[in-house]
Amino acid sequence: MFVGFLLNGWAYAWIFYLLIPIAAISINTKSKEKIVALSPFIATITFFTLGFVFGLWHPGWLIFLIVPVSAIVLNARGKEKIIGLSPFAFLIIYILVSTYVIEDFYQYGWSIFALIPVIAILTQPIKLKDIFMISTILLAMAAHITIYFTIENAGYVWMVYLVPTVVGILLGYIQVISGDKVNVKEKIWVILAMLLVVIAYLLVSFLIPNIWTWSWIILLLIPMIGIYDGTKFEHPVAYMPFIAVTIFMLLGSLGNYWQYAWLVFLIIPITAILTESGDKTREVKEDTDETSDC
Repeated sequence: MFVGFLLNGWAYAWIFYLLIPIAAISINTKSKEKIVALSPFIATITFFTLGFVFGLWHPGWLIFLIVPVSAIVLNARGKEKIIGLSPFAFLIIYILVSTYVIEDFYQYGWSIFALIPVIAILTQPIKLKDIFMISTILLAMAAHITIYFTIENAGYVWMVYLVPTVVGILLGYIQVISGDKVNVKEKIWVILAMLLVVIAYLLVSFLIPNIWTWSWIILLLIPMIGIYDGTKFEHPVAYMPFIAVTIFMLLGSLGNYWQYAWLVFLIIPITAILTESGDKTREVKEDTDETSDC
């Protein structure tokens, strides 16, 4: 109220209400869990401060990456930490270089994301097939950049990555069906569904002009099909990142609501709280019952 009435800061004064959950978390959670739980509120306060005070809405939204990054840093170990952090590191590099260094880097710089599987492979003992896989990825990146700078219309440059994708499937790096012992006949619907998704993506992208920048969200159906095949709807939160990204891109691309669209990512923790907390409560109750029986 003080900030609103005396400083006319109604637009951002609401941020102070975040001190309520911050105080509750600080009192009731421990060490690592406390840092991860506080990170969304710290990110929100920082984001709006950067936006309202300095006008840095973009790339200020990158501050929200501290939520998954903090969880990975505090909970993952060794090689898993390196692999888990690499997508966020490349995303930060991609956005900052595109924003402040090379203006058209966003059009061809996304090739750096192909280095993520390279890093994952390098964290393991290297075999001959690993060298072949890495070489295929690097050649695809080189082809991507070469085509961009030599061909005026490079809208289909992404197709060079079909080669390492196919090689990855053949060499076992990419598993389109989960499970140790897979009965292909039982999983035929999964294969057909994923194939239909790819066909739909290609048809939409080729037939509708200037849709390549966001038509890739159709491909998010592939991991969602995999999740459904594995767990059905036992853990709804597993679907939320893909749904959130889809809604975010649609709001931004079709309505140009980028400054508000990021709010949709809140459905991820909200869904987790609503659907997963009950399971934990049951686990605690079962443990308590077992202890009392003893």
